[in-house]
Amino acid sequence: MLRHALFWLCLTQPWALLLGNLTGRLGPISADKLNQACVLKDACTCVRDDGTEINLHHLDTAPKPRFKITSDDFTIEWNPCTGLKIDDDEDIAVAVGFVESELFSFGYQKTAKFYRLNGMDMLSYNANESVTQITLLCDENVPPTFVQDSETLTPLMARYHGPCKPKSSLSTGSVILITLLVIIIVYFAIGCVVNSFLRKKTGCERIPNQTFWCGLPSLIGDGCRYTFRRLKHKSSYDEI
Repeated sequence: MLRHALFWLCLTQPWALLLGNLTGRLGPISADKLNQACVLKDACTCVRDDGTEINLHHLDTAPKPRFKITSDDFTIEWNPCTGLKIDDDEDIAVAVGFVESELFSFGYQKTAKFYRLNGMDMLSYNANESVTQITLLCDENVPPTFVQDSETLTPLMARYHGPCKPKSSLSTGSVILITLLVIIIVYFAIGCVVNSFLRKKTGCERIPNQTFWCGLPSLIGDGCRYTFRRLKHKSSYDEI
């Protein structure tokens, strides 16, 4: 208990005046500034009013923290989604501690809250008297980074810059090609079954629309030859 009391005394006293100035500049968060709520699904996922989603599951690296900020005065650790464990304290999202001293919880996963503030996506955590506010700068084209946004720890303000949803393993083009391939396979499979068992056909005649498919290579060849002749003919006119 004594160590915790000394921690909070050292933490709050030097920056009490700065905190008052900061609060005075920002003022209370009014209802009109909190807009486009993000409905919480779990500690690191929410759905906005427009249907888009913030999903930080790809950042989860528990039991180790995904992000760590170390300065001359203190250390900050953050892991989205799965809580960290420090001694007997569990479900920790954000932990802070002075260099060469034990870490303390600065926010629990169960207190996670997503919201919009002046057009910015925000994520906050609470733990006792401490508050952590993280600005989410969603950008799918940059690697994830986590930096402190304030000189004080009361409240702790930080900024995350990076992807806010897991990257899809398949591109749109890949999905279209796979879908087309599946349709073709199903088409030939059903056609062969129908021709074999219902129409009692054998050999190549079991292929559905056999005449069309057998003549397709010839039709493609004719089209290519026609196009080549037209281009060559146009080139001769241009030279004249």
